[in-house]
Amino acid sequence: MIKAVIFDWDGVLVDTEGCWVTADKRMLAEHGIGYDGGNRHLLTGRSQKEGVQFFIEKYGLPLDVEKAIRLRLAKLREIYAAVGNVLMPGALELIKNVKTKGVKLAIASGSSKEILEFLVRKQGIYDYFDYVVSTDAVKNGKPAPDVYLFVAKKLGVLPAHCMVLEDSESGVRSAKAAGMYCIAVPNSYTKSQNFLKADKIISSLKELSSEDFK
Repeated sequence: MIKAVIFDWDGVLVDTEGCWVTADKRMLAEHGIGYDGGNRHLLTGRSQKEGVQFFIEKYGLPLDVEKAIRLRLAKLREIYAAVGNVLMPGALELIKNVKTKGVKLAIASGSSKEILEFLVRKQGIYDYFDYVVSTDAVKNGKPAPDVYLFVAKKLGVLPAHCMVLEDSESGVRSAKAAGMYCIAVPNSYTKSQNFLKADKIISSLKELSSEDFK
């Protein structure tokens, strides 16, 4: 029986991958560097540190990791401050439905804690969740299992009783390494990734049914 549902955030509950692309373009443009979005699949599901290291190594961004993270998140916050409702189709209905079943809800994201909580609150869904956490809270980001094991412990639920919804290969690998049931919800940015480790693959949150929670 599923006792907790843990959602990845970007690309699963909210359609924000385009926001990240724009933030990255602005970050690079500030240093006179162009970015065409190539190899975007290498960034989905990764930590902030891994993300900016990609731009430092591949694009020659002249910043150290900490400064690059601060600049990237500053650009993202500017974008988030202007967005309206970016919830994925079926997301709010699913959250409400799961909550009525007495199942615990959590978010485990590779985004920074400050940015994550800012947008969760702005979308008006923060109070539905028992726990909201960023991979900032653990030593190793996805695909390591750290963040999902951390959330399970905080919720007081065994990993085997947790369901995870993920949109990236690294996220699926993280959930499975933690011993959890994982449903993949690929999007336009991640659809070419390998989801063979997922227990089930769906194209939209609307496809989930009561049977999936048994």
